[in-house]
Amino acid sequence: MKILIVTGEASGDLHGAHLAKAIMMLDPTAQLVGIGGSGMRAAGVSLVPGVPQLDVMGLIGLSAIRAMIQRVRAIRRVLKAEAWDLVVLIDNPGLNFHFARVAKAAGRRVLYYIAPQVWAWRPGRMKWPWRIFRGGGKGDAGSHRTTVCSLTNSRAAFMIARD
Repeated sequence: MKILIVTGEASGDLHGAHLAKAIMMLDPTAQLVGIGGSGMRAAGVSLVPGVPQLDVMGLIGLSAIRAMIQRVRAIRRVLKAEAWDLVVLIDNPGLNFHFARVAKAAGRRVLYYIAPQVWAWRPGRMKWPWRIFRGGGKGDAGSHRTTVCSLTNSRAAFMIARD
């Protein structure tokens, strides 16, 4: 199984590393490729060359904005070009909701790992992220399903079970 893991910052890298270790325990033949940091590399994930993590903190200048746009474009190319069996997007909803749309449009299965706090709010606020993850795949609706996994609350689990 060929799995792409995408993280956006240090905490995502930590969760990605733990997830990679768990996957390798279950399936040592899994091919794990990622966009992350040193934690994921140490866990045995082959990082995509030339595509660093997407973390940006504080005030940023024009050069940082250009670099971020280049990184986003590179990740879009990776999502579309490779035949991933699964794309795991960890936290970072600002970018990963976009990448979920791209991956689903390319016909990839998507696992959104660690849902953002919006999932913990009232159920009506679930509609906009739910549309992102339920639509947009090639083929019939059941062939490219998205799974949402939350470590912090039961509301997300309820929303998955409801589908």
